[in-house]
Amino acid sequence: MIIVHGFVSYRHASRERAGQLFHEIARTARLEPGCLRYDVFLAVTLEPSLFLLQELDNLDALSSHFRTEDM
Repeated sequence: MIIVHGFVSYRHASRERAGQLFHEIARTARLEPGCLRYDVFLAVTLEPSLFLLQELDNLDALSSHFRTEDM
């Protein structure tokens, strides 16, 4: 299993839009072959940012994910 995590910063004024955008990215990523989990969390201790957590079956699934239009 491959685990990917990271933070994405945004402008305070763009909080709602950032949440919507990453909600959509997570929704489509969950449909990709090999994606076991893709979650987005508001990072309340490191605002303004989102925390991304993704779990994939293997490196091939990760490589495929990075070739998607969202990435």
